[in-house]
Amino acid sequence: MDRICRTGLLKSIPLLAALISASAAALPVTTWQYTLQTKFSGSNAFSAGGGSQTQTAGEVSWGTPGGNVYVNTGDANTNRSGITIAQTANGNPPDVSPISGMVNTNDLANPGKGHWITHHNNPISSAYATLLTTHVDSMLTLMPFVPLGPAFPPATIDFTVNFLETPNAAPCLVSTSPVACNDVFAMAGDNFNQDFLFGGDHYFISIYPTAGPGVAGGSLPLLGSSICTAAGAPANCVGFTTVEGQDNSFQFGFVITSQPINVVPAPGTVWLLGSMLLGLAAMRRRCMG
Repeated sequence: MDRICRTGLLKSIPLLAALISASAAALPVTTWQYTLQTKFSGSNAFSAGGGSQTQTAGEVSWGTPGGNVYVNTGDANTNRSGITIAQTANGNPPDVSPISGMVNTNDLANPGKGHWITHHNNPISSAYATLLTTHVDSMLTLMPFVPLGPAFPPATIDFTVNFLETPNAAPCLVSTSPVACNDVFAMAGDNFNQDFLFGGDHYFISIYPTAGPGVAGGSLPLLGSSICTAAGAPANCVGFTTVEGQDNSFQFGFVITSQPINVVPAPGTVWLLGSMLLGLAAMRRRCMG
């Protein structure tokens, strides 16, 4: 891609419900029905340069006019790069239709499933304009299912992923080979433990990749401090990198907990650990009281 590092922002606005007035005597919600819709807002910024730029609900792309982000021609002068949203990995064409499902409170092993975001990381000539910033709007509507209750309108919770497009020349900030420099998606701390109130109880939402390269069962890749800083994120942030010349797909999802989850650093990863015993004990006391 470009020979100059550029930092962008992938920010989801809005995402979730905030303060909701309901009876303080209501039982804690153990299961939620949800509908999630994710799309590009159309608020994108590109660097100066030639080529063409596409901005739709499901695709932001740049590079050679008439090119296809799903095809790597092997030639930076005829390639097109981009980011797409779909309901499947490497979804072609993009699909921003709403996703519905169920999610249980305090169930970190089974997060609510969202859309797949794919970075089609094809080499692009430095003569072409490239993406600097983009915004993703995700709207989540929740309905208490156990116990059953009415849906309430979604409000806003922001979460941020910083996008860094790196130069494809040594020395690479992140690399899988001597010549291929990875691009970076780094998440800020506001992805985790956004709280809302329902029925007199506090709940916490955490949003993060649930599937994709390096993402597995309750753990996320831990990026080095230098990578986080370069991408404009806090030190020891979590995120992922995308390999040049490949399609890299990540499914985003969310969990709802009754207590804040802990983001615990470990070598190469962070683990998402909930204070679940305290939360479940509190819920049992309310149910029995």
